[in-house]
Amino acid sequence: MGCYNNNMIDANGTLVIGNKPYYNFSLSPILDKFKHNIRCNFAVPGNNNGKVYDQLALCNHLYENFVHNPASLEKIIDIYGAEYDLDYIHETYTPFLDNMSKYGNVFHADHNNGAPQNKILQKLDSPYRFSKIPRTGLVVVLDLIEQGKEVFVTNFSITDEARHSYCLKEGYAEENYINGGSICHDLREELDILRWLHTSGYVDASLCLLEDNTELCFVKNTIQPTNIMKDALLKTYKAASNED
Repeated sequence: MGCYNNNMIDANGTLVIGNKPYYNFSLSPILDKFKHNIRCNFAVPGNNNGKVYDQLALCNHLYENFVHNPASLEKIIDIYGAEYDLDYIHETYTPFLDNMSKYGNVFHADHNNGAPQNKILQKLDSPYRFSKIPRTGLVVVLDLIEQGKEVFVTNFSITDEARHSYCLKEGYAEENYINGGSICHDLREELDILRWLHTSGYVDASLCLLEDNTELCFVKNTIQPTNIMKDALLKTYKAASNED
């Protein structure tokens, strides 16, 4: 079982940032306390998800189309136009490429069809396995656990809900939710794995339990946030309130 101490949040802890958007609760004050973060795919800074550039993890196709062999805007629209919001593509394409140099490391989060991740889960004595390809975020999370890192997670879905993203077209998340995921990914088994990693102490996913409200509160009737993160949140937002 994993463990955390109070110094991890602003010292050696690594924050993995997903793509679930928050529109009402101001996340940046707590996210920017972490010196180390890994952003996943289009979780670019400045979208109420912190401002720190550290590392960027990309899935197979984004690494190919934006790093290994950068594609034109027209090709990106042709590849992703059915799934991604076209306005978001137009707004993000050039800054996404231009800001690559700001990251200390941009890498391909290799899933190898889930085999390495299932081996890690087996070593952790998890009752869960991936039957489909794991998403970038969980690939990164499990790799960090394997490296012995203290892992914090934010902007991931952790309740059974439509999995929204900054870049998706309106209605696409709901369609995926009804279908239980895509051909490549299984949404609900990924929820089971993340929740188990949190309750078993291998990651701290408390930030994923935040409600998207203007006030600090957690989703009810689900797994519980850690005391360490609750204390960090209370201190952070009390200080921010006193500065206003």
